[in-house]
Amino acid sequence: MGKGESKLMYFFIILFLMVPFAEILLLISVGSFVGALNTIGLVLATAVIGGIIIRIQGTEILWLVKNKLTQGQLPAAELFSGLMLIFSGILFCTPGFCTDSLGFLLLVPKIRFKVSKMIKKRIFADFSNWSGRNKDGARSVYERDGSGTTFSGEIEILEDTKY
Repeated sequence: MGKGESKLMYFFIILFLMVPFAEILLLISVGSFVGALNTIGLVLATAVIGGIIIRIQGTEILWLVKNKLTQGQLPAAELFSGLMLIFSGILFCTPGFCTDSLGFLLLVPKIRFKVSKMIKKRIFADFSNWSGRNKDGARSVYERDGSGTTFSGEIEILEDTKY
């Protein structure tokens, strides 16, 4: 496990331990201000409202996926947005105001786009070393012909020198 991976693991462990404490603290604070039954009602209301919005946006995303597929395009952004809606739904199923707030943030398309861009950048940064780039700048290339045979080669871009 690399240094960055262990930092990320510790971050998630701390997050996993701190979120319940923050939720309990916020629920007690709100409960002491508006009352226990009103607090329970607010938690249930945010979950129901979030679920309704997720259903509407999920239907829209399914429609966009269908349109992209009928046009012969890969609906990668739409599918990733759908995964983020699923994560938002999981946050709404967790009782509390902190998780509901994060769930509502993921329902805003611009925020969802920025978060997905950040996650994709983080995920695919590890694949940048797979390009086969050598130290001298040449790139390894792998291609298949019609019979399924894989050919290997290297490409080196040279500058034109006029004599």
